[in-house]
Amino acid sequence: MNRIVDALNKNCPEAGHIVTAFHVPGNTNCLADMLSRADKLSEIIPMRRRGWHPLAENWTGKAMPSFNAKDLYGLCRSGIRLCIYFMQEPRALTVGIPSFPADPEALCGFIVALTQRGLMYETVKKYFDTVKVRNRLWDPEKMTPLQKESIRLHLLASKRILRNRRRKRTVTLTKAQVELVSRSVPPSKRKESTTAYLLGVHALLRLKEIIALRKGDIEFIAGQAGAHHMRVNVRQSKTDQSASGQYVIVGCRQKEGFHCGDPACAMHRVQQHLAARPGPLHASLFDVTYSQLSYDIQALVEIALSDQTEAVIGRVKYQPLVVRKITDVQALLQEA
Repeated sequence: MNRIVDALNKNCPEAGHIVTAFHVPGNTNCLADMLSRADKLSEIIPMRRRGWHPLAENWTGKAMPSFNAKDLYGLCRSGIRLCIYFMQEPRALTVGIPSFPADPEALCGFIVALTQRGLMYETVKKYFDTVKVRNRLWDPEKMTPLQKESIRLHLLASKRILRNRRRKRTVTLTKAQVELVSRSVPPSKRKESTTAYLLGVHALLRLKEIIALRKGDIEFIAGQAGAHHMRVNVRQSKTDQSASGQYVIVGCRQKEGFHCGDPACAMHRVQQHLAARPGPLHASLFDVTYSQLSYDIQALVEIALSDQTEAVIGRVKYQPLVVRKITDVQALLQEA
């Protein structure tokens, strides 16, 4: 609620719009009473950082779908954008469109907005069910058959649009293919992408974890003959939501570990990268974006799979495009 109020206050500080509040079920109605007495948005001052009521007092209903804090945060962000749109829309300024109860047109617009963001259909359906159940707290009246049919068609269109996308599949490369990738450069000429890929393979890092690495997160542990190990500090990962951090040890592919000329050695490739591009400890390690690194890794994998006639990617068979000039018809018939 504080995020929505701050967004409205920022976009129209002196507009003087009156906020219509609906009393929510619960023992106290301090939020509804204060909003009802407010003449303009500048008078709405949050009293507590964590909201006005416990969550259980606002969200009631047996048909309430399950959700977590991440879903609630996404709904808050969607509500901010929806409020900003209403404040910039001339019809919303003149007529006044409250958040709840939401009419069927607003619910259909909510489906369209989530579909345009490119979310999964299951996420769109879950968010829509959450908003629909909360809408029943203020609007217990049933919708007409025509309105229900309109919402059903919007959900069906969203399902057809979002479920026809090509899903990404993981590829398992062999040792020879990884060595081929280490000697390759993507079409973008970014050599650091190859080093980032090797580090991700040897340290078992995800793409977002590689992007989040800083120069200060890399530490080389010296041995008798030089740097034998490299310690990578992963500040936060997908399985570490508390951001407690963890260390990953990456060693050298050679036994000596000092004079290593193997291009597939992730430790010495990172060491050469840091020597060629020095910088502050808080600077990004590879200085590439998520989309750039994703594109480069996809190109490197295609290079590694170019010598195969068929490779299995998850459950989908990947067959690279091979163009050759047919000169001997008899040889072609023998192959068939």
